[in-house]
Amino acid sequence: MWPAVDVDLRELLALEASYEKSSLNALTFLKKALRMCTNKPLVLVDKGPWYRWTFEMLGLEYRHERFFRYLKERTTVFHHKMSTRDHIQGINNLKLFLSLFTTYHQAARGR
Repeated sequence: MWPAVDVDLRELLALEASYEKSSLNALTFLKKALRMCTNKPLVLVDKGPWYRWTFEMLGLEYRHERFFRYLKERTTVFHHKMSTRDHIQGINNLKLFLSLFTTYHQAARGR
């Protein structure tokens, strides 16, 4: 799961799901999230090994931090339900959930 949040405004900028994590997935997601930014942000990430190359390519500063525990707990069910035979449907279901979660999160915050 790839979440992006504006830490000052506490606004969800982007949310994406992929079957695996790689530098290419990170690059694709960050480019999407950066379209929502007006400046060059400091990015908070977990300690995934795929980030270093990505941030070097984009020329961005980053810091390690763990967050989004609630969302990750809520999406664990999708991880357990994803079959290796039909992982595309599992990812599609997760993307639908993330879209609904984003809508709910923004509406609950009055945005």
